[in-house]
Amino acid sequence: MANRNEVFFSQYAKDISDSDNINANKDYSVTPAEFEITAPSGYMRLVITRMILFIEDSGTATTEEYGSGPAITNGIELFLEKNGEETDLMAGMDVKTNGQWKQKCYDITLDAWGNGNKVVSGRWTFAKSGTKITLRGADRLVIRCSDDLTHLINHTFLFQGYADVDYN
Repeated sequence: MANRNEVFFSQYAKDISDSDNINANKDYSVTPAEFEITAPSGYMRLVITRMILFIEDSGTATTEEYGSGPAITNGIELFLEKNGEETDLMAGMDVKTNGQWKQKCYDITLDAWGNGNKVVSGRWTFAKSGTKITLRGADRLVIRCSDDLTHLINHTFLFQGYADVDYN
């Protein structure tokens, strides 16, 4: 029988067309981008417990904007892909505004420290939304961006949880 050991996991979702890129701040209105998390090789399963959202912009952000720019048209999608089938994790409502992130991430804040950039950040704890997200093999957790996000300075999605490692 294999010995299993849970190892802390913390990784930014990466653009599948540019694996070094974690920043979702480009123009995706013509060609959508997918940012993904997969179970790294050597792991039996990856259990994702939460997502940390980070949006940095230079203007003042309001609930009806995305960052400090206008609401986006298509929205940010989050889905789980298992065996080639997508399961929508946004309950049919893609995020188009800062305020809509509040519907997903209870712990969302707008931070403004003086004259610098403004930050919208949030924590979506999946277990408190129903269950943890488990990835095995070729499963993927995907964020799809289909809008022009070039007005943002930084826009990242950090996923945390644990991985089971087989030490046989």
